[in-house]
Amino acid sequence: MEKGTLTLDLILDGLPRTSSIVIIGELGAGKSILSRQLLFEQLKKGETGIYVSSDEPPREVREHMKSFGWNIEPYEGKNLAIIDSYTWGIGATWILEQIKGKEEKYVVPSPAYPYQIIKVIKEAEKEVGKGTVILDSLTGITRIAYSEPELCLRFGKDILGEKIGEPIIVTVDEKIIEPMRIKALEAVSDVVIHLGPYPEGSIFNCKSKTRKFESKYSIKSNGVYLE
Repeated sequence: MEKGTLTLDLILDGLPRTSSIVIIGELGAGKSILSRQLLFEQLKKGETGIYVSSDEPPREVREHMKSFGWNIEPYEGKNLAIIDSYTWGIGATWILEQIKGKEEKYVVPSPAYPYQIIKVIKEAEKEVGKGTVILDSLTGITRIAYSEPELCLRFGKDILGEKIGEPIIVTVDEKIIEPMRIKALEAVSDVVIHLGPYPEGSIFNCKSKTRKFESKYSIKSNGVYLE
């Protein structure tokens, strides 16, 4: 794998676009940054992206991406759909009432039952078409449906195994999900990326059916960068 800014083509390394990718790391390792970096790269090429946010409201996702120079607003409704799987999940209906008229077009009505997410993804595909699907993160869904962690992990395995997107990218916080369950997710993924604790131990480890690769990485103004 070449040094420099990461791209989806570099990660897939010839694997089919229907492949599944899981990005694993601790809080602050750069999982969301990398997933959003890959999303923006696809959008610039005119390809479709569907982003499911379960860790923060889509408004914050847009603001965060702008801080890296990734303005996604021109793409929304054309080749990008953002799905809000956060607001209803934390029970913040009052937020939606306060911003009535500005709520997201795609909202998961009950993230506590994760399979609702697939239904909303398919609704979004009717507008923007099929393309890269990013679930950021499975950990957020697990927190929402804390009473049914096994259901969330089964959902994670299903969405990775069935290859919902082209490709499907799922982020996971390894400090929240047990190692045994993470291994189950790895087993159904075509590409497994581990991001070491950042900035200490910042190692990018990528394993797929075609190769294994390891490198130091840093987070720069243009995203995750291989040293």
